[in-house]
Amino acid sequence: MSALDATLDVTSDLQRLRRQGRLRTTLAVLGPAFVACIAYVDPGNFATNIAGGAQFGYSLLWVLLAANLMAMLIQNLSAKIGIATGRNLPELCRENFPRPVTWGLWVQAELIAMATDLAEFVGAAIALNLLFGVPLFHAGLITAVVAFGILALQGHGRRGYRRFELTITAMLAIILLGFLYDTLKIGFDAGAAAQGFLPGFAGTESVLLATGILGATVMPHVIYLHSALTQDRIRPLDDAERRSLLRFQRVDVTLAMGFAGLVNMSMLVIAASLFHAGGHTGIDSIEEAHTGFGALVGSHAALAFALALLASGLASSSVGTFAGQVVMQGFIDRTIRLWMRRAITMAPALVVLAVGVDPSRALVLSQVVLSFGIPFALVPLVLLTRRRDVMGPLVNRPLTTAVAVVVAALIIALNGFLLYETLLG
Repeated sequence: MSALDATLDVTSDLQRLRRQGRLRTTLAVLGPAFVACIAYVDPGNFATNIAGGAQFGYSLLWVLLAANLMAMLIQNLSAKIGIATGRNLPELCRENFPRPVTWGLWVQAELIAMATDLAEFVGAAIALNLLFGVPLFHAGLITAVVAFGILALQGHGRRGYRRFELTITAMLAIILLGFLYDTLKIGFDAGAAAQGFLPGFAGTESVLLATGILGATVMPHVIYLHSALTQDRIRPLDDAERRSLLRFQRVDVTLAMGFAGLVNMSMLVIAASLFHAGGHTGIDSIEEAHTGFGALVGSHAALAFALALLASGLASSSVGTFAGQVVMQGFIDRTIRLWMRRAITMAPALVVLAVGVDPSRALVLSQVVLSFGIPFALVPLVLLTRRRDVMGPLVNRPLTTAVAVVVAALIIALNGFLLYETLLG
């Protein structure tokens, strides 16, 4: 089959879906944002949200809401660039920036991929340890095997991507159901939670933690990945079809990031209701939270928490490896075998687990490394989506660009502050 025939076939699929109704089309297009949103409920978020709720109750709920709205904008831009250009963000960087800049972006992106894997491997390993008593290093090896299995679902073509997307979405559902169960089991003060959406702080320490929540809004690797997930999924015939696909992708992003926001808010609400209200304000690690669930609520609540953590670690680890392949192919036009990519990115995590580094400390350090990579994903995204010669008719409106610039500047500044406080404060 020629390339032209393939394009016509994909286009006819889009037209056929339209004839079957808007709901059928929406369901067919949903998926990329659900893969990307896993990064927003990875194990690093567990520790941050639980610490925030335990120390400051419901008062930082507004921070999570603001962070989620920022994430929606950024992931919309990432999805948009793939639809408008048929290329992903790393590929566009290679085509539009000088070669030394592109290679520099690739090197930092590879380091970020390793830091991402560190957080996700450690999270899954902690979950296996909590559930089955598996030593952390062996739990890391099990995580690697399972992640390989999830990645193998991709196969080739759109059907393979669909299997991968559905698997990741199912794991997102496990995370969501786990926290909804704990929320209903524990209960919470609805009035106090509603007040938490009013901007404000509960002392100097809450300002620093709020900065951490907002600063960790953007996960660099899924900015790259989301653009790749939309670039060839359904190839549009003309600009009208691109605009139509973009509308469906906005629904995809809104639903997926809405679920991620609900999960994060559930984490904080649970910690506020169970730990803060009970005077257990010093809980700031995943292991302490699991112990607290078991002691204060019961084994079922602790089990739901650990299963949600396991699903988060396994799903986000697979997504991180997928993103690493996109990064290498896009920035330097090279690909390596999946098992080698998996081995390279997971090696630091396995070393950390093998030498016995404190898992919670490893999570914190991984977030610090991720902070370094945020400007190198956000700035190219904003620069390229504002260029008509790149985006064509789907170029950002001036207001969209202005808002994106403000959001990017805010997130970069907050991460700079976090790095300063972590390294020198």
